Amino acid sequence: MAYRAAPRFARSVALAAFLFALAATCAAAGSPPLRVILTPALMPTVIAQALPIDFSAAAAGAPAVKLVAAVWCGATPGGGADAIGVVFPNDAPASPAPQLNSADCAQPLDAIAKRALAASATPWLEAVRVHVRWRPWRLRLNLADSAGAARPGASAPDLIGLPIVHEYPTSNLHILTGPGANASFDVAVGFRDRAVDLVAFPSGQVADPSPYLANSETAAMLAGAPAAANVIAAATYPFINQILRLYGASFAIPIPIQGVNQTMTARDLAVSGGDRTMTASGKLEWQSIAYDAAVRCAGDDLAVSQISINAPAASGCAQDNLIDRMRCQGSALAMNESAGALANALTNYYGGQPLHVSTRNRPLAFSFGGSDYLATFDALKASSTGYVLSEDGRARIRRVSTP
Repeated sequence: MAYRAAPRFARSVALAAFLFALAATCAAAGSPPLRVILTPALMPTVIAQALPIDFSAAAAGAPAVKLVAAVWCGATPGGGADAIGVVFPNDAPASPAPQLNSADCAQPLDAIAKRALAASATPWLEAVRVHVRWRPWRLRLNLADSAGAARPGASAPDLIGLPIVHEYPTSNLHILTGPGANASFDVAVGFRDRAVDLVAFPSGQVADPSPYLANSETAAMLAGAPAAANVIAAATYPFINQILRLYGASFAIPIPIQGVNQTMTARDLAVSGGDRTMTASGKLEWQSIAYDAAVRCAGDDLAVSQISINAPAASGCAQDNLIDRMRCQGSALAMNESAGALANALTNYYGGQPLHVSTRNRPLAFSFGGSDYLATFDALKASSTGYVLSEDGRARIRRVSTP
């Protein structure tokens, strides 16, 4: 359903659908509170927004270098993943970053280095193979291989064997803003072909996350995603309900009656579901009356099948005076009839539309690795399997500050 999220929730819901958030308990059998899959289509953006990366070694006399370009190559047979990149000396003159593409994953490093040098102004550079490995709870990048190229009068140093690494902690992360700022998370990272699997847990609750990274969920989710999707997010219903309570989610819903320009407000939301079915329930406020409402969705994209609205229970209709009692009961009956008519109107208007939540034009601000980012998420497909709700969509990420 093309509901538009209220501003304070919309700025936070993307992180629930794209990165990390709060959950009180972990699912016992294979499905973590939150799983986010970065597809191969998103990885060029992720890498571009992370660059440049300082790869300076701590050893005395080691060259100070920075990774200025990289292309994601994906998982390696021995575990972890590789990227091919180019490093410049930190004091190199301003120069465009070399252009790399997926074909470079199979090219000799010395050929990449010569091509990159011809297109740059730096006196020397190195084409490198960057190996990425995750172990609880750190993401480690190190230079696994390199080949240098230099202009006359300069020389490229031998980087292999030097302790040149870059690490990101992935435990006790505080990423959310507002009501979720104090929540901390541990994030496990896995690699499947050219996709990256991110699994989030409440800090300190999972010592060994490997079973969550080794199951078949990732492959199945990638296979079922629309071709246009570049990110997939799956969360358990208890997790989603905690997010809704944490941020006090509310939605403004237009009233689909000709000549009515008002909106209703949905709040106090909770969701539940099963295979190919989901129900969102809560309060629907209109004209100072709070109705109990539920939206039932079903099918491959969780399209709206029925909307029910119940008026508040009648109270105060026990007057001794018969006329007053009948007037009170009549008012309650009229309210119930109007609630039923409104439910029918909403079902007729929204029926068949998928229930999606996107950030629209309200980007989410979050931090990772000492940098600040803005992200948006546009939902494309929703699905429910067991106690897990998934959203496939398109994410856009932009770094707005560096350490």
